[in-house]
Amino acid sequence: MRLAHLAVEEPSVALALVRMGMEQHAIMERVYCGNGDSPVARVAALFEYLMEKRSVPKIIRDGKGQPVVTVSTSTTVDGPTQLDVADALGLGRATVEKAIATLRTEGALVAPARGARTNRLYEIRDRSVLGVMALGLDPSVGPADRDT
Repeated sequence: MRLAHLAVEEPSVALALVRMGMEQHAIMERVYCGNGDSPVARVAALFEYLMEKRSVPKIIRDGKGQPVVTVSTSTTVDGPTQLDVADALGLGRATVEKAIATLRTEGALVAPARGARTNRLYEIRDRSVLGVMALGLDPSVGPADRDT
């Protein structure tokens, strides 16, 4: 109730809350409603989102002893099984397996050691490649070549 009261009293707070809601909606639509995107792009977008959610603000001291806020990001997505990913994105498990294999082949994810179980652990090798693939683009094509 305090937040609602504050929003009524301060229009800037209400506007900030609306913006946050719109941003969250846009993220959810991009991650979960990308029905026109390829399965690889959809899985990459989900991993990119999950990786961003693991970002943790951290206060460190600079050379002068002043506090500086940085963001510590994990390079590992830990938790969802391939079946969980398939259910969340409305894909088949085999399709998710193939998409993850493609992400590994293209260098977005680390390929696990032979025989290692990795159905709940996805280590990001190259965040920029993951981002490019989440957009449905070919990471082997340079930015200058994409526009032509």
